[in-house]
Amino acid sequence: VAKRLNADVIGIWPNPPKNTSRPEALETLADNLSKMLPALNAHGMKIALEFEKGCPLDNYREGIAFIKETDHRLTLTCDTYHLFNDKADPYKATLEMRDVLGDVHISGSHRGEPGTDAFDFQAFASGLKEIGFNGPLVIQYRMEDVSSVARSCEFTKRLREQIIDN
Repeated sequence: VAKRLNADVIGIWPNPPKNTSRPEALETLADNLSKMLPALNAHGMKIALEFEKGCPLDNYREGIAFIKETDHRLTLTCDTYHLFNDKADPYKATLEMRDVLGDVHISGSHRGEPGTDAFDFQAFASGLKEIGFNGPLVIQYRMEDVSSVARSCEFTKRLREQIIDN
């Protein structure tokens, strides 16, 4: 399906199954990914794993470690909402994810409209620019009014312009 949609990144949010320990969840995730990666590689696609508090990949540091231990072909999804909840420095975190960043989810620190919150998008954009990120920016937030869609698209377009070398 992703190939028919011309997608080159398949995002996975590894939410833990009930009554499963974190080590078991990570072992199952690694096993399942090892079966998926050959087919994805054959089609020029990659997997991006999302980190989130309370999930098997609790933060970006654990995501980086999982990738190093599991398979270098994996990447991370950096969701600005989750990065904020981790109390991570957006600039520093982006630099640390340099080699594994697959895509970015744009959201406010309150899971609302991006740019209307406390997340430091300037520092984040600086980090993305420094690492030469040119992957997908996906707007993902809780929409409270339809007009926010246009504002969020404009915000993300400006963010893209900040990180792309002209």
